[in-house]
Amino acid sequence: MITLIKSFILLLALFLIPFCNTPINAISLIEIQNNPERYEKIENLMTPLGLYIDKESVKSLRYEPPYYNIRATIYLVFYDGNRILSEDTIYSYNLNYSAKSYAQRIEKNITSSKSEKLDIWAKKLTENCGIQNSIQDRNSYDLNGVLKSPLDRQLLPKNIQMGSADYLIANQLFYNLYNQYFSIPNDFFNNLYTKGDSHGT
Repeated sequence: MITLIKSFILLLALFLIPFCNTPINAISLIEIQNNPERYEKIENLMTPLGLYIDKESVKSLRYEPPYYNIRATIYLVFYDGNRILSEDTIYSYNLNYSAKSYAQRIEKNITSSKSEKLDIWAKKLTENCGIQNSIQDRNSYDLNGVLKSPLDRQLLPKNIQMGSADYLIANQLFYNLYNQYFSIPNDFFNNLYTKGDSHGT
């Protein structure tokens, strides 16, 4: 009887091994592209990355203007590197540092030419655009959904750079929840890239 039980346990263990080695949240490029109702593609003309938001993961954690927190799972697709990076991320927003808020303070407190005010405004946004992200968990897969090398699971909060891929994602998340962009609309940067690229050809 004991031998029979041991054999059953061994058989069960062998059966479960393939499932234990496959992450529950594993995802492939085909799955992302074939489910646009769930995975929202963010237009991104400035980098070669594919940017996607898992719309089912989006949650508003804090709504206390001027402070907001949004949590979501996002996917960064590196087509040339055969890699998908999934990140469970909390985005923190402070409207005091949005483009509009900077412009209002500069107009009120600084006496300079329009050109000088514009330079100050751009510098302020470059230094701090009002958004941070804090990665809670992340995984790396190849484009077929096979888990790659382990990654640091949790990272310290960092300031997002204006116009970066992280900015485009955070800005789109804010728009999806509150029907307005947090700061300068994403189309501005994509159009800027398109114009610059056309001038160079």
